[in-house]
Order: sequence, then structure tokens, then C-alpha cells
Amino acid sequence: MSKINGWRLCCVLLNSLVLALFAGCSSSPQPSQLTRSRETLLGNVDVVADVAVRDGKTAVSLTGKPTVTVAGWAITDAKAGQGQKMMMSVNGTAVACEYGLPRADVAAALHNDAVVNSGYTCQMPAGTFSPGENTMEPMLTTGIGSYRAGQKVTVSVTP
Repeated sequence: MSKINGWRLCCVLLNSLVLALFAGCSSSPQPSQLTRSRETLLGNVDVVADVAVRDGKTAVSLTGKPTVTVAGWAITDAKAGQGQKMMMSVNGTAVACEYGLPRADVAAALHNDAVVNSGYTCQMPAGTFSPGENTMEPMLTTGIGSYRAGQKVTVSVTP
């Protein structure tokens, strides 16, 4: 097996493990078991497949890419700080994200060191996206049986 194929397999297996752990933990309910909060999260989807998101939109080509990386930051609010778990909904399907990554720029902009670990990265199979327009929505659980959703992002995928 080549190093590249081994790496791809590792990424797919890791994402599957994260999703299984997210689904299996009693402290991490499925999105359908959560109540959507009226309050929105503060945050931003910065990039999708290494392409910047501008004004809630981006266009990407996924040709030859087995996985898609989505990165950004999210907090419950500027004073309360970080949430519990991060997910990204793509066309209604939730994907677990790695949450708690360092974002010194966010802490500096909000003048709050409590939000320094507000970054996230989501790795998902390229097949999560369909050709044409796709809707992504960041979701941050608050640990009290609810989640806050962020600004939806339109991702146009070209074949």
C-alpha cells in the first residue's frame, strides 16, 4: 500500500472513529437529540478545501480529493467562551469536528483569553458534497442539551 493511500485510509478511519465516539457517548448526543438554541454561535467558517469563504460563499473543485477539510472557529458568545462539541452539517448530515484548537487571533480580537482554544477542523469524505450547491451549517453544543448554529455557508462544487 502506498503512503498516500495509507494516509487516506487513516483519515477515513479516524473520521469514522470520531463519528462513532460522538454518537456513542451519553454526554455527546446526536444532533437530532439536541434542541436548537435561539441564540446563534459566534464564529466563522474560514476555509473549505483550502479555499477561503467570503460572504458566506465559496466555490471548490474536489477532483482528486478523497477528503475535504473545513476549518474555522466558534464560541457560544464573547463572554461565556467555548462550547462542548463542534459539528458541521452538510446538506443536513452532521459530521463531527475536532474542536479546541488554538486561535490566538480570536482571543486577541475579542480581548478574551478564555476563547483562545476556539478553533476547529472537520475532515470529511469528499462524497459528503454533491456537485452544485451545498449548504453547510456549523453547530456547537453547549453541554446543556442544546446547540447553537452559525451562519450557513453555500459551497459550490464543480466536478
